[in-house]
Amino acid sequence: MYNQRKKMPNAATVSVIINSKEIVNNKVIQGVAAYQYEPECFQIITYKYFSSTAHGNYRQDFNIGDFVQFTGKLIYENETLYITLLNATLLRSKTSESNLPDITLPLSTPTITITVTMTTPPKKLSNVRFLQATYHEYNAVTSSKRVDQLVNIIVREEDTRLINAINKLTSDRPFVITGFFTIGEDKMVLLELLDIDILYHMTVLSPKHSPQSPLKSNTTSRFQNIVQEIKNQLPPPSPTSPINYCCT
Repeated sequence: MYNQRKKMPNAATVSVIINSKEIVNNKVIQGVAAYQYEPECFQIITYKYFSSTAHGNYRQDFNIGDFVQFTGKLIYENETLYITLLNATLLRSKTSESNLPDITLPLSTPTITITVTMTTPPKKLSNVRFLQATYHEYNAVTSSKRVDQLVNIIVREEDTRLINAINKLTSDRPFVITGFFTIGEDKMVLLELLDIDILYHMTVLSPKHSPQSPLKSNTTSRFQNIVQEIKNQLPPPSPTSPINYCCT
């Protein structure tokens, strides 16, 4: 039996610009950064970096205005996107190229790998397949022990390898997915699937909560039509649902 308390993969990589930085007791570096997911459109992300995490020559310091590649654990809680950093790689120092504007930051959205369980089986939309899955994580930034997350997974119809894989999924078996993390209309968390690994040797109890629709509408994305199709497939949102949705 798969124990959901067991540590499972959760890792994300994204390129950001540093907006603020604070050093706490010489042990923690924390602040706010942003990634440019569309031209001149930025998503705010709050980061925390434990000094003991990085070692030797692999640790690269960064400052406000620098372009940095973050690698760490991505969490959404209370309408804020967080990342607990495992590593930070300096891409461009503001002091060395101070004439470059923020929009020269490369377009980026988190590439994330997470372990999830299915709550809604695959459905065919106009040009993609869609399913919902859940997972939960400890948030080291806020010290919240369990943050429940719902992810809406989309697969392009032309990717027959992934289509065949998701058709083998069951709600009692966890699977590891990698994909592009996107914030869609109505704060809906979307993951454009890149790879999948079904954990055939594990089983898990099905989640008790039902699939939910997002509650708010104040973000935009290139998946606007897909988000509307997904909403049409789902029951109305429950005001008591523990599921969180990502936002700007």
